[in-house]
Parts: sequence; C-alpha cells; structure tokens
Amino acid sequence: MCNEISFIHVSDIHFNRYSGDDFDDNDDLRNEMIRDIEKNAKKELRNVKGILVCGDIAFSGQEAEYDIAEKFLKNILNIFDLSEKDIYCVPGNHDIDQNVPKQSISVYNAQKLIEDQKIDDVDLVLRKFKNDKLIENPLLYPIKEYNKFSNKLSSSFDKMQLYWQSEIKLNSKYNLIIHGINSAIISNSDDHKYKTKERKMVITQTQIPQNKDGNIYMVLCHHPPECWKDNDILEKLMHERVKIQLYGHKHLQKIEVDEKSLKISSGAIHPERDDNWIPCYNWISIKVEKDKLIIKVYPRILNDVRVFTCDKKVCESNIYKLVTLDLDLDEDDSLGSNFESEEKDINILNTHDNEYSEQDLVDSEKEIRKTNITDKEIVYKYLCLNNINKEATLKRCLHSDEIDKNKLDDVDYILQIIKKNSLEDEFLNILNEYY
Repeated sequence: MCNEISFIHVSDIHFNRYSGDDFDDNDDLRNEMIRDIEKNAKKELRNVKGILVCGDIAFSGQEAEYDIAEKFLKNILNIFDLSEKDIYCVPGNHDIDQNVPKQSISVYNAQKLIEDQKIDDVDLVLRKFKNDKLIENPLLYPIKEYNKFSNKLSSSFDKMQLYWQSEIKLNSKYNLIIHGINSAIISNSDDHKYKTKERKMVITQTQIPQNKDGNIYMVLCHHPPECWKDNDILEKLMHERVKIQLYGHKHLQKIEVDEKSLKISSGAIHPERDDNWIPCYNWISIKVEKDKLIIKVYPRILNDVRVFTCDKKVCESNIYKLVTLDLDLDEDDSLGSNFESEEKDINILNTHDNEYSEQDLVDSEKEIRKTNITDKEIVYKYLCLNNINKEATLKRCLHSDEIDKNKLDDVDYILQIIKKNSLEDEFLNILNEYY
C-alpha cells in the first residue's frame, strides 16, 4: 500500500502538424521539461503514478497531432517506467475537430440543442442521443480522434459517457478517485463568436462526483468553473465534494485554497508567445496522515535562460507549496478553523508575475496610473476570476442593488456600470489584488 503518491501535471500542450519539425520553436522547451523531470522530479518525487493532462493536447483535434503528443508523453512515462494506462487526460476545446460541426448540420444542431437546455434537462437529452438505436450519436464525431488516442489510456469518452474514474488506494480508509470530465461537448466555431464575452460550456449535474465515504476526489476538467453555464450551482457542488480540482484553458496559473478544497488553474506548456510568455507545468504529491490530506504543489516555470525551475515567489524557501486539508470536518464546523495551510488567506498565484521583483511591480503600477486604463486590461483580469471573486470584487466598489448577478459574465455590462460610476481606477486596483 502506498504512503505517498505523485503526478506530473500538464495542460494546453497544443501539438500541431508542425510540432517537432526543424522549425518548431517549442521543441527546445519540451526538451527542457523532459530534462527537468529526469534530473529533478525523479529525485524529489516518491511513487510517481502517472501524468495528468487537463486538455488541449492537440491544436485542432487531428490524428497527426495526437501521434506527436503520444511520443512526447511516452518520453515522460519512460523516466518513471510507467505505461500508457498511467496517462489520465480530458479533452479541451482544441481537441475538438471543429471542421465536423461546420460541415455537418446534424452535429451542429445536436450541440446547439444541448447548449439551449436548462440545467435539469441536459442529462435527459444526452441520454436520448446515447440510446438512439437508429443513428450513431452525432456528439461523438467531433472528438473521434481524441477518443482513438485516449482509448489506449483508459481516458476516452467513446461511448458518450460524461466522465471516467480511476481509483488509487491511499491507505486502509481512503482512496484517491481521479475523475475526468468532458467539458467540450458543445465546443465548435461558435466559441469565437464574441471577442469580449466567452461562450459558456455545458457541464451536467451527473458529471459532478457523488459523495462517498472514504473517497477523495481529484477532478480533471479543461474549462474552469467560470467558463461553465449554470456555474453558480455546479461550482458549489464541486467545491463541497472535490478536494483537488485541476483545470486548464486559461493559460494563467493560479492556486486557490480554502478550508475544503485546493483548485489549480494550470498554466500552459505552449502558451501564446506574447509579452507574458512563461511556459509552466506542475508536480503534485499527495498523502494522507490520520484524517489530514497533505498536498505538495511544485510549480515549475521556464526562466530567462530557458531552464525549468521552481517558482520561488510562491514556494518561498521550499520548492513546493504545502497545503493540508481536513478530511473529517464536522457538518456544524464546515466553516470552522480546522483548515491548515502555509497561508491563512486564499492563495492565488499568477505566474505572469514570477519574473519581476516587488519593486518592479510597484513601478509598473505607477506607470499604469500615468496612462489611461484600457478596457482590455480590466476585461482580461476580470474574466480570469471565478464567479465568487467576480461578485466579491463588484461588491467592494458598488452597492448590492446595482449588481445584476445574472450578468456577472457580461463584460459590456460590467464596463458600463464601472465607467458610469467612474470606478475604473478603484476596480483595477481590486482586480490587481488577485494577481
């Protein structure tokens, strides 16, 4: 029986048809990642059980892209003598072949039908698609190549199941349940329809794990809760039932902790090459002592000389962030003082700040104040928050009766009320506290 287990955690690899050719500028950083794992992770981590991939393995859901991804992931597996069954992955929007819904009205209409359902009706409609004996489920076609790739890994959705699970025994009382969710069921070219408003993905109630004594859930899902339709209901369920939540999609790494759950929004191995280009990935170790879940998160970032190293800003004197969660919280004390962590407040990490000193950040803020605050800056930082933090931010500078909770994700509405009250400066100051 294992005492401590570990994982390599990646997201948003975005392999395309040119990956690995003579002009691939990302080939060097992948090589550095492999070297980091071989030289450092192998020494530091105990009992490595696998690789966790939070989606966007491919760039456009094509077979050739998965062939390249498979070779890369096998290089990591070989370091720890693991097999393909030890890769745990979920699809992202880039794992969808978006040409399929463009070319097939049946597939597009099926996705649209799902998107238009109320939260209590989504599962009923999905069941009808799955049980239709006259035609194959149209929702399977856009992830056909992903399923061919993931079938080898026990992480596929080829029978239109909404989630998969894998169990690892931690001790005589607790099991770690790795729970993978497909959040890209409706993803298609409509995702890019609006520039300032992100399209909401459909997560169903049956995709949220069920409470079971002795189960510690670790969820993999590409889209974070702020990207879900009806997320106010589903995010609360996820928070109550899942100890470790792993997300991708945003290319912005954040670590959030409270008394019940750890949430890691992954950075990207292959982010866009803009001014904030910092490739990153994580190591995660997990163990149980008595009724305490002890988690170490090792954020790894690419430094100025293109070598992966620990993020010293979040890790301080260690090479990891230590989080301890109580597994035996009483119902009456669910919001009590049993929460232990290296920090008492919510810990939020944005790796975009990692290469700057505190003085650099102060100077940069002064420069911002000398210029006009751009809508783009407010929109970007606001959309990266979850709904709880969005509402809390608005309440700090507006009266409650001025806030329409149904429009928390409508950035045009948010900008309008902020500008109407001349609160751009104050609002951005509050947003910057999260970064």
